[in-house]
Amino acid sequence: MQFTTVALSLLAMSPLSALARALPETRIVARELPNMPDCKVSNARMPVAPTPLPVPEAGLSVAQVVVGRGTQNYTCASSTSDDEPEAAGALAQLFNATCIAATYPELLSRMTVLAMDFPIPTSDDPDSPTSRMHSGTHFFQNATTPFFTLEDAGLGHVALSKKNVTDAPNKEDDVKWLKLASNGAEDNAWQEVYRVNTVGGVPPKTCEGLQSTFTVQYSAEYWFWA
Repeated sequence: MQFTTVALSLLAMSPLSALARALPETRIVARELPNMPDCKVSNARMPVAPTPLPVPEAGLSVAQVVVGRGTQNYTCASSTSDDEPEAAGALAQLFNATCIAATYPELLSRMTVLAMDFPIPTSDDPDSPTSRMHSGTHFFQNATTPFFTLEDAGLGHVALSKKNVTDAPNKEDDVKWLKLASNGAEDNAWQEVYRVNTVGGVPPKTCEGLQSTFTVQYSAEYWFWA
């Protein structure tokens, strides 16, 4: 399968011309792209924030990389400027990007930006590109417990706790980068998950004119360590 097919299937929402515009200096067009090489996950290098997050614990290695596309969720106590939005979890669809991380890191670094130009992908067709590359879903079990299920990829699920936070490079618009750690409630290999290369997701500064619940669209890379 050509890389264009993999990349387009990843988010199932981008024409080739959009990918070409995203990476003009590499002159990506369909006829010039090679077949996706055999990827070695060990070649993948996780992005580092301006103020870096703590490194993964000793003995862990990256095992899965996904692009998440969805919403950050918020609540407001009132619709006035006296109140500020409160975080209320997130909901995102997760798409396998492990081989892209290992073999085409420059494209992966721009994928979260590109994703925001297209709707959140959904499909009930098991043969659609969206379904083929869909790994699972990210949501919150409660106000403080992020949960990831990668069941579509046959990779189980994990509940986590937030350990470390750092500002995104564009902190005014993009939600923070995170280090999450397994809370031990699930019997699986995933020990840590990092949220990096975030785009969007930041709410207005006050609740003025807002409903009691609202969402802000975002995308991010999630790196799973085991």
